[in-house]
Amino acid sequence: MSSIDDAVLQILETAPTPDEESRRLVADRAANVLRPAGALARLDDVCAWLASWQHTTKPAVARPAVVVFVADHGVTAEGVSAYPAEVTVAMLRALQEGVATAAAMARSVGADLRVVDVGVGDPTGNIAVEPAMSDARFRACFDAGREAVAALDCDPPRRSPRRSSEGRPKSGRGAAPVSTTRRGRERSQRWRPRARGSLRTHGLWKPFAKWAERNWSRSPAR
Repeated sequence: MSSIDDAVLQILETAPTPDEESRRLVADRAANVLRPAGALARLDDVCAWLASWQHTTKPAVARPAVVVFVADHGVTAEGVSAYPAEVTVAMLRALQEGVATAAAMARSVGADLRVVDVGVGDPTGNIAVEPAMSDARFRACFDAGREAVAALDCDPPRRSPRRSSEGRPKSGRGAAPVSTTRRGRERSQRWRPRARGSLRTHGLWKPFAKWAERNWSRSPAR
């Protein structure tokens, strides 16, 4: 590997990793919510993904942020883009002035929008005939991304706890699986009926819960 590969690899090796146990518990809980099959499926996927990176079974976003990196691609010279490179300058200005679509969407959810110029007016190489970036330019863009994220005041992913030789965290969240405790088992089974004719709703809409209870109790045994 080149020196740039070695440098990037060292950074990636120390980056936070997802917590698959948190992902599994959140996905299991969503799978046991009473609703039509496939309802809110994409939202469930996002919640499970967020849980894995926040290392918690109760993922939340209190301070959202959006980072948009803007640059010109040299391959546009081959006519593969719907718009000429000159449009990039206008889009950069629209983002900075808060009138672009991304700016409006960010405002609608209370997200902090940051715009980073990583090559407007200085296109990358045309990948049809040459490499897109030199090692130096790649490292500059890589560092720009790290610096932009580090400067955000948002909800960061939590670093993974140190793990023992068996793979279990030595301390912190995840040191003991939630499902191994009585309280954890109750939480993971919160949305499941304990027996036919008895629905544990814990927050479901009461009229709907009564309807489900009545209809389930009348259904024939399988």
